[in-house]
Amino acid sequence: PSAKPLSDATYPHLLDMGLADFGKVTRYYYYLLRQTEYLVFLVEGGFMSHPEDEMFLLTEEGLDLLAQAVFDGIHDFLLDQSSP
Repeated sequence: PSAKPLSDATYPHLLDMGLADFGKVTRYYYYLLRQTEYLVFLVEGGFMSHPEDEMFLLTEEGLDLLAQAVFDGIHDFLLDQSSP
């Protein structure tokens, strides 16, 4: 199954966190993403090589915002799936 709709639903919430917009990866090279019967997507909430991202990810607030963004995206995806 394609996780693109799930990824599409989550991405705007990640951008709302204020981190840089580096775009979405649309090529799925990772085995975990290719060999599954379930919806799978990966979230890169920042880059440890970027000092601002690193500081953000080292805070409880940053991790909570990241978790909430992913939750909101999954929630939106599920609402869309249940709509007639």
